[in-house]
Amino acid sequence: MTENRLITLTTDFGLKDHFVGAMKGVIVKICPDVNFVDISHKVQPHDVFEAMMIFKNSYKYFPDRTIHLVVVDPGVGSNRRPLLVYSENQYFIGPDNGVFSPLFQKEEDVLVIDITADHYFMKDVSYTFHGRDIFAPVAGYLAKGVDLKSFGDPVTDYIKLDFPKPKAPDKSTLEGEIIYADNFGNLISNVASSHFQTFLNNSAQKTFKITIGNNEINKISQYYDEFPPGNLCAIFGSTDHLEFSLLQESAEKKLGLKPKEKVIIQFS
Repeated sequence: MTENRLITLTTDFGLKDHFVGAMKGVIVKICPDVNFVDISHKVQPHDVFEAMMIFKNSYKYFPDRTIHLVVVDPGVGSNRRPLLVYSENQYFIGPDNGVFSPLFQKEEDVLVIDITADHYFMKDVSYTFHGRDIFAPVAGYLAKGVDLKSFGDPVTDYIKLDFPKPKAPDKSTLEGEIIYADNFGNLISNVASSHFQTFLNNSAQKTFKITIGNNEINKISQYYDEFPPGNLCAIFGSTDHLEFSLLQESAEKKLGLKPKEKVIIQFS
């Protein structure tokens, strides 16, 4: 019996070419009742870490048994493995290049399958388009009700990427970095609100100074237009990480700040 499943897609394919449409066509041909949600097709080409950030901040908002296709695959055609991951009652399909590292941090709740059952693939597999010829048909058959263990055997030696964590060189200093710039030019750091609050609670005067590039900030805003135009503000955004923004402008473009830029927070 065909299940009515939801499939999300995150790729670096863009929307100019046939790639996304071809993948959806393969899936629908196998499982006509499937529904799609496009999370993003504008991941920077070959940027596995950016894909990881986008999928990490979106998959939790989908219902149980959703199938997530994440195809940012600079190693396509090589000996890197195709993976099917089951975690938190959801399914994830994509290359073994570390893109699913946020899931692998919870290893007791993760089943990882090396997809080797090639009778579920397209008949002629292209060396340059595994999204269409391997990942899409596997998603289609999974949506149709094929058991995940039918696609291959469990593995434990999958690739993991280290998510950069802020450092504490001393008891009053927290050093982070920018890890992502969104479509508005807001710069998101790896400093979570829990990191910040722990240091603030240990600060006698409850004051701090944030330095990023040539900019200094000593206040956390609650919303974007709390600061006047042209003034960089710091805010804990929807990812619960400290981000830096300019009102109705791109902080990334106007200030020339990029991922890897250091964020220094000194607590008094």
